Amino acid sequence: MKIMLYGESIEWIKQARTVADILDGETIGVTPSRELGNEAVKILNKVYVFDSIHYEPNSYYKTIYKIAEEVKPDLSIFPSTIKGRTLAGLYAGSRDEPVITDVVDLRYVGRFLEVKRLVYGGACVAVLRASTPLTICISQGAFKPSEKGENGKIEYFSRVDEERVQTIFKPREYLGIPLERAEVVVVAGRGFKKREDLEMVKELSSRLDGAWSVTRPLAADYGWADTWIGISGAIVSPRLYIAIGVSGQPLHMIAARNSKTIIAVNKDPSAPIFEEVDYGIIGDLYQVIPRLLEKIKKKT
Repeated sequence: MKIMLYGESIEWIKQARTVADILDGETIGVTPSRELGNEAVKILNKVYVFDSIHYEPNSYYKTIYKIAEEVKPDLSIFPSTIKGRTLAGLYAGSRDEPVITDVVDLRYVGRFLEVKRLVYGGACVAVLRASTPLTICISQGAFKPSEKGENGKIEYFSRVDEERVQTIFKPREYLGIPLERAEVVVVAGRGFKKREDLEMVKELSSRLDGAWSVTRPLAADYGWADTWIGISGAIVSPRLYIAIGVSGQPLHMIAARNSKTIIAVNKDPSAPIFEEVDYGIIGDLYQVIPRLLEKIKKKT
């Protein structure tokens, strides 16, 4: 089986490589970054690089499609993110093949692929059977990164420049350690009154050598961050997860339940998150977090 995967981070590519290991397939990577291509070729059989700075979905998917015409993959894998799902939909539509998103597990059952995907906001898992060729989007953090290595080949590919829409490039804000790799994750919810107050979260995560993020409303609705933790964002499994001002709705908690220890700070004693935590602090985050930071500063 030929497996082609599109990725923009080495952590996700290692997870996609795990999928290829499960299916015992040949791995062909596609990335828009030369630097990432040089890393990916160490763990994949072959890597195609189309050097591109600005993301534009139409030219991106057409370039990936053009590479697929040469590779002829049985299975194409994208990350189950906003960008990944957009590209996967355009790509699969052009190839006239089905696409399955939010995949958390898959295996062979006879001549079919049995695919498990999250449904109803992550509350349930649906089991589907499909034949190849097939496109899937795997949820970040659903598979452990592969440790296998390869001595692959790298090939540079020209991007297809057919831009039908104008897009504005906005660099992502640096969040420190990648969420999927962080041992400690601090997340902010709607208990925060203004964007500037997120500095407390950033400082706390920095002092704990961790990463920080927000819930979906703060990113998607308020525009306070570029990414979020949730079923439609990043799925994490750190050693310590600290949720501050987070209500704990199922769409958020499904992405954090694999954390070894969960601590929550919320002034509402009836907040759903207190049913999920190992330790809970009922109190105003604007009083609790400064005191917590003060205690940590004295210890370091």
